[in-house]
Amino acid sequence: MIVITAHTGDEYADTYSDIDTYVLPLLRRHRVRYVQVARAGSSQTDGIIVLSDSRETGRLFWDGAYKLSDELRKAGTVPQFGGEHICSLKFKAWVIERWFAENLAQPARHAFGYNASETKRVAKSEAASAKRVAFGFNADEHKRIDKAMRYDSPSRQSFYPLVEWGWTRDACIDYLFRVLGVLWHKSSCVQCPFNALKDDALRRHHQHPEQVAGAMLLEYVSLALNPRGTLYRNQSLIEITRANGNLPAVEGYEQKLDATRWTVYRIRRIYHAAKAKDGSLLDTKKGTAIQAVERLTGEIDKTEALARIDRAHR
Repeated sequence: MIVITAHTGDEYADTYSDIDTYVLPLLRRHRVRYVQVARAGSSQTDGIIVLSDSRETGRLFWDGAYKLSDELRKAGTVPQFGGEHICSLKFKAWVIERWFAENLAQPARHAFGYNASETKRVAKSEAASAKRVAFGFNADEHKRIDKAMRYDSPSRQSFYPLVEWGWTRDACIDYLFRVLGVLWHKSSCVQCPFNALKDDALRRHHQHPEQVAGAMLLEYVSLALNPRGTLYRNQSLIEITRANGNLPAVEGYEQKLDATRWTVYRIRRIYHAAKAKDGSLLDTKKGTAIQAVERLTGEIDKTEALARIDRAHR
């Protein structure tokens, strides 16, 4: 058996500490081969980096190599809360599939840890592989399972252990608590808009203010380039964090803003309403936008940047 992890570089720190404390000792004890991989760059031509491949894994290389946050910062955006989980496909699915293609000569059975409630995630993970794959979707995720099975072929048959066992996410968490004595947190990047910020997630934010501050800075850059570029549909992470009274995160975010080098851009957009093939107007609210981004300064400090912007608006 091979256990493989594709690191995005942006998971919550408690996920890594729990794996270091509880999972790695089990892998070492049972001589399980554990492979850690990461994306090497923005382009697929950059390939992947194997961070570790061992039966005696001593630590997680959780920083990865080319981080998801590196990509977001470079593009001046945040993950989109609607549509496909492009970030997961690019930084997880593609990386693991690339390692498979380079290292496994024979067909393999690939088990995913989705629980029985995650039927949609099952479906999205099915398309790229030509191997025997086990998915960890739980027993409540019938839609994800049904959709995923459409991709089965003679060379690739999916299977879902947690579904066969009837295990939901709650059942998995209960099992881990009974066996390991720890309440396992959800795996997620700090800046993930698909992780609903309910009470438990907000409490987790209080435990990781430095990471939340970094996510807020990513969102600030996104908002500077596009006023609609919030992490969440109806509210920004910055607003949520302030309203939640997470003062350490807010203070860390403001310190990052002050210490970061700034650049002033001029942004222009032309919006076109959606039209039918005959040229008639379909919807004035939906359409396409053409954007021009012009860099006006090099790297300067915050005070000078704000002064430049203020003069431009007079």
